[in-house]
Amino acid sequence: MKYRSTAGNLLCVAFVVLFVAIRTASTASGAVISMYVLTDKTNYFAGELVEWSIVFDIENSTALDNFGIATISANLSDSVGETLTAGTVNVTNSPSFVTFDITSGGSWDAPTNTLYEISALDFQQDPATIGAHGSSLTNILLARGSYVATRGGTHILSVTPGSTNTHFTAAGQDFFAATSYTAINLSNATLNVTAVPEPSSIALMSLGCAFLCRSVIRRRKGQI
Repeated sequence: MKYRSTAGNLLCVAFVVLFVAIRTASTASGAVISMYVLTDKTNYFAGELVEWSIVFDIENSTALDNFGIATISANLSDSVGETLTAGTVNVTNSPSFVTFDITSGGSWDAPTNTLYEISALDFQQDPATIGAHGSSLTNILLARGSYVATRGGTHILSVTPGSTNTHFTAAGQDFFAATSYTAINLSNATLNVTAVPEPSSIALMSLGCAFLCRSVIRRRKGQI
């Protein structure tokens, strides 16, 4: 009886260790997500429209730890405090197996000068495409938008992670079975805005130039 009891205990321990190992392997994630802010150009005049976009890459994923995007979200801010309007989330994606079911262009928060929770949710991915994407996805558009540059100087458009950035795992396609990405890399955009002189300033400069030219002409006449 003692031998059977010991053997039974060892069997139970082995089963628990195996279960934990399988569970850990199924939910462990090596997938890394990178977010980038892009602008249509780098030099602007005050009053021009700045067109921005947020794209992302997913790398180091496997069929076990990346069954598709569950949630992806980002915050966007301008370093000099420009007011940003909500963007448009890219619903029609390429490749075809990335489908955003619920989207938000973000909510502007004036006290922090931040456009919060530009996000998309994908509650379920087509089982036929599980693992079909290989180990990486690159240059996937999350959202795009625009705002009017009103302040001169160097601007930095900064992206930060939103509240949730998760992917489906081998544990299942249930949204609540999703796990966080191992790491999130961020890349900002730098742009330069040249202030345009006010009409009153232009008029004053013109008046000054006219006065200077008149003085030069009079001086030349006096020398003849």
